[in-house]
Amino acid sequence: MTAFARQESTAARTRRPRHRASALVLVVDDDAAHRDMAADCLRLAGFNTRAAASVEEALTTIAEALPDLIVSDITMPESDGFSLVDAVRRQPESAAVPIVLMSARDTSTQRLKGWRAGIDGFIAKPFEPDELLALVENVLARGQRRTGRRSRGRLAGRGSGR
Repeated sequence: MTAFARQESTAARTRRPRHRASALVLVVDDDAAHRDMAADCLRLAGFNTRAAASVEEALTTIAEALPDLIVSDITMPESDGFSLVDAVRRQPESAAVPIVLMSARDTSTQRLKGWRAGIDGFIAKPFEPDELLALVENVLARGQRRTGRRSRGRLAGRGSGR
């Protein structure tokens, strides 16, 4: 366990939303230290995590177990985080999975490219653990609210095809 992981954040200690215990977060980064920091931070907060070192490995992992959220670095060899976003969004099974991109190169060009590609969040590296947790929790909660509205609509007879 990294030194970073040993320092459990304030958010992780004080507030544990219900979805944490069941949410699977896939962390994708070619840099093992950054990948481990993000995964450890989320794991300490109660999330289930899987890790991948490349876009190819991430796509294999997604095919095996669809995550509830993907946190991916942008800059990786061979294929970048934008390629991952594109591949995930093109597949009907994974198109709705929220994606958060992270990068040490925090430029408006990268952020805009991500927003236009359909990401759900962006965080600069190095990140504060509380900021990563807040972003992940908010993205997951937003997705649950959208899903809940659709489910309630179907239960009330709207959107059921009747």
